Amino acid sequence: MLLYVKSELCAVEHKPTSKFPEQVWCRITSSRNSEALVGVLYRTPTSDIYGGGNHDALIELLEEVNGTGKQFVLMGGL
Repeated sequence: MLLYVKSELCAVEHKPTSKFPEQVWCRITSSRNSEALVGVLYRTPTSDIYGGGNHDALIELLEEVNGTGKQFVLMGGL
Protein backbone atom coordinates (compact mmCIF):
# COMPACT_ATOMS: atom_id res chain seq x y z
CA MET A 1 0.00 0.00 0.00
CA LEU A 2 1.12 3.52 -0.70
CA LEU A 3 -0.15 6.85 0.58
CA TYR A 4 1.17 10.09 -0.84
CA VAL A 5 0.75 13.19 1.32
CA LYS A 6 1.75 16.71 0.36
CA SER A 7 4.77 17.68 2.50
CA GLU A 8 3.11 20.92 3.60
CA LEU A 9 0.54 18.85 5.54
CA CYS A 10 3.21 17.54 7.95
CA ALA A 11 1.82 14.02 8.11
CA VAL A 12 3.02 11.56 10.76
CA GLU A 13 2.74 7.80 10.35
CA HIS A 14 -0.06 6.21 12.38
CA LYS A 15 -0.04 2.47 13.08
CA PRO A 16 -3.31 0.92 14.24
CA THR A 17 -2.98 -2.21 16.34
CA SER A 18 -5.47 -4.06 14.12
CA LYS A 19 -4.12 -7.10 12.32
CA PHE A 20 -5.74 -6.11 9.02
CA PRO A 21 -2.91 -6.87 6.53
CA GLU A 22 -2.98 -4.31 3.72
CA GLN A 23 -3.21 -0.82 5.24
CA VAL A 24 -1.26 2.39 5.69
CA TRP A 25 -2.26 5.41 7.80
CA CYS A 26 -1.07 8.88 8.67
CA ARG A 27 -2.13 11.56 11.12
CA ILE A 28 -2.48 15.14 9.89
CA THR A 29 -2.71 18.09 12.27
CA SER A 30 -4.45 21.24 11.08
CA SER A 31 -3.37 24.80 11.82
CA ARG A 32 -6.04 24.78 14.58
CA ASN A 33 -4.41 21.69 16.18
CA SER A 34 -7.24 19.34 15.26
CA GLU A 35 -6.11 15.92 14.05
CA ALA A 36 -7.46 13.69 11.33
CA LEU A 37 -6.43 10.21 10.25
CA VAL A 38 -6.05 9.30 6.58
CA GLY A 39 -5.82 5.68 5.55
CA VAL A 40 -5.59 3.51 2.46
CA LEU A 41 -6.36 -0.19 2.42
CA TYR A 42 -6.86 -3.08 0.07
CA ARG A 43 -9.44 -5.73 0.87
CA THR A 44 -9.14 -8.80 -1.29
CA PRO A 45 -12.46 -10.07 -2.66
CA THR A 46 -11.53 -13.70 -1.90
CA SER A 47 -10.54 -15.46 1.29
CA ASP A 48 -7.77 -17.40 -0.51
CA ILE A 49 -5.06 -14.86 0.34
CA TYR A 50 -5.60 -13.97 4.01
CA GLY A 51 -8.17 -16.53 5.10
CA GLY A 52 -11.68 -16.13 6.42
CA GLY A 53 -10.82 -13.76 9.26
CA ASN A 54 -10.04 -10.83 6.96
CA HIS A 55 -13.57 -9.43 7.17
CA ASP A 56 -13.47 -9.53 10.99
CA ALA A 57 -10.06 -7.82 10.95
CA LEU A 58 -11.52 -5.03 8.80
CA ILE A 59 -14.37 -4.50 11.25
CA GLU A 60 -11.85 -4.45 14.12
CA LEU A 61 -9.78 -1.85 12.25
CA LEU A 62 -12.79 0.39 11.63
CA GLU A 63 -13.85 0.16 15.27
CA GLU A 64 -10.32 1.03 16.40
CA VAL A 65 -10.01 4.06 14.12
CA ASN A 66 -13.51 5.24 14.96
CA GLY A 67 -12.71 4.86 18.66
CA THR A 68 -9.89 7.42 18.46
CA GLY A 69 -12.45 10.22 18.39
CA LYS A 70 -10.64 11.77 15.43
CA GLN A 71 -12.16 12.41 12.05
CA PHE A 72 -10.85 9.99 9.46
CA VAL A 73 -10.81 9.36 5.75
CA LEU A 74 -10.44 5.79 4.51
CA MET A 75 -9.77 5.02 0.87
CA GLY A 76 -9.34 1.71 -0.83
CA GLY A 77 -10.94 -0.96 -2.85
CA LEU A 78 -11.45 -4.60 -3.48
